[in-house]
Amino acid sequence: MSDQPSPHKKNPAPVWIILVIPAVIAVFALFLKQAVGPYWLSLNNDPSYIYLMNALYLVGGISPIFIQHPGITLQLLMAGLIKMLNFSAATPVILDRAFTDPEYFLNATYFVLLAVYLISLIAVGYYALKKTRSSLAALLIQSSAFLFLTMPAYDGYEYVLTIITNINAETLLISITNLYVIGLLKLYFDETKQAAVRSAVLLGLACALGVMTKLAFLPMLLLALFLLPGARPRMVFVLTFFILVFLLSLPIAARYGEIYKWIQGLIVYDGVHGSGKANFINPGRYVFALGVLIKSNWVIFAVYFLSFLAAFYYYSADRKPQKASAQSRKNILFWLAMSGVALLQFAMVAKQPATRYLVPAAGMMGLVLYFVYQFLQNKGYRLKEGVAVFFLLFMIVNGAYAYQYQKKMSTINQEIYNFSQKVFNKYKDCVICPYYRSSSPLFALEFGDDCSGFKGYAKLLKEKYPTAHFYHFWGKYFHDFTSDTANLKQMLADSPCVLLYGQPYQEFPNKFLKLEEIESSPNESVYKILATTAEEAVTAYLVSKRAAARQHYKDAYIFALKAQSLGFPNIDEYILQLKTLLQQNQVR
Repeated sequence: MSDQPSPHKKNPAPVWIILVIPAVIAVFALFLKQAVGPYWLSLNNDPSYIYLMNALYLVGGISPIFIQHPGITLQLLMAGLIKMLNFSAATPVILDRAFTDPEYFLNATYFVLLAVYLISLIAVGYYALKKTRSSLAALLIQSSAFLFLTMPAYDGYEYVLTIITNINAETLLISITNLYVIGLLKLYFDETKQAAVRSAVLLGLACALGVMTKLAFLPMLLLALFLLPGARPRMVFVLTFFILVFLLSLPIAARYGEIYKWIQGLIVYDGVHGSGKANFINPGRYVFALGVLIKSNWVIFAVYFLSFLAAFYYYSADRKPQKASAQSRKNILFWLAMSGVALLQFAMVAKQPATRYLVPAAGMMGLVLYFVYQFLQNKGYRLKEGVAVFFLLFMIVNGAYAYQYQKKMSTINQEIYNFSQKVFNKYKDCVICPYYRSSSPLFALEFGDDCSGFKGYAKLLKEKYPTAHFYHFWGKYFHDFTSDTANLKQMLADSPCVLLYGQPYQEFPNKFLKLEEIESSPNESVYKILATTAEEAVTAYLVSKRAAARQHYKDAYIFALKAQSLGFPNIDEYILQLKTLLQQNQVR
């Protein structure tokens, strides 16, 4: 059998075949979307509303504050879409529309992201079909798409939004990964020097988009640099990458220092998201996290681990003289390198363990399976029928799981929605103070605007919703959109009841408050505030003074706000002094 990768068949396969998987994915994606409900639900608002508010910052000429992913590509896409949907409208009008009906813009973003993904999936299939002239090869390369139907968008809860239904960096990253796969295919099949340069440009573009969307894409740079032949293509790749990264980062140029500190923290400290000690890795925690990550994604890990071992064996054997052609060695080299980088991604992600960070590796899995299939075909194995059956079973199993997942997710989100409606209707005469993981449209807006305490549109939101109050769960104080603290004792005096609404706790972590749980559900609870004591206000004030004496101004400020919210008298001037000291300390 020929060692050449193309053509697989004398006659080209029908083009319509590349539409099968995108069509199936579209049907399941829309089916899953029906189970999502509003994005302001407690399990859905993080990070969709953070991305919405940061996109609105761009619309208003403000540099985004949410740079941890970095996610600027998604923010730019959303900002452009919002401007298009409000063509010729003034910025204040656009902002008011977004604050009035944020779900409209979030749903529009979702459908654009889905359309972009389906187009990228068709493009992958078309390019694969064009080069391999094999229907089965094209379908195999596209098959990674099924993984994203049920891959959770975040960990910690069962039946949460999946990658294909969320509004997050990964929802855009799956499309960018398809662009990267096209770059790898082009590099593999187009062997001229000029073609290698063009592949370098395409891979550089894909890597820049990927890294500026999510730092988890970084291992793909190593793969491209390793596979590109010669110095010139590598230089073109690096140049393309850095030029596009620079251009994409211009809207967040004011945050370069923060981005550097964030990345430094991820590398230096041994905890999640830059927490913990400056030990790089905590061996016990790391090994445990790696085990959990592998167990949760055992199919992806098994494919890459076994393919890496097989590729290493065959590559070592085929390096012997007259054992195999250059094309066969190239096939194994791609297969080996891709598997190795995917395993490296597992190792990297284990430090910040989350399934969604494996999107680049998951998106390449179909291409690796194709290389394995092609190699074994060239070795004389008759696999076509077996691979076709395997592919069909893979599609059926994933489809069945997606169907089950949709039913479970629909039940959970409907329960959360119904509970939210019950709370706001039954207790409409009370002051309801939502906190983290509560299902409230106003809290979702506040949560998105409060990213890192930035509050870029706090004044506008307060003007639009002047009676809204919230509870800062970590700071343990009450506030409005602008973080002006609310006097709890005054709220208790003016209202028949003041309620806390958010995720349930067996024992609510605030000893300053006397609470009674009056409503509960599996995901949320409502607590009625019965009383707070002057002694607790004094305690908060004393803790604040002690922290200020040690120049821990952030802690001092937080406890001063607590004391104020608990009714400590004549504290406004002291809080203003702490705020000034805190700002001066941050500047230094």
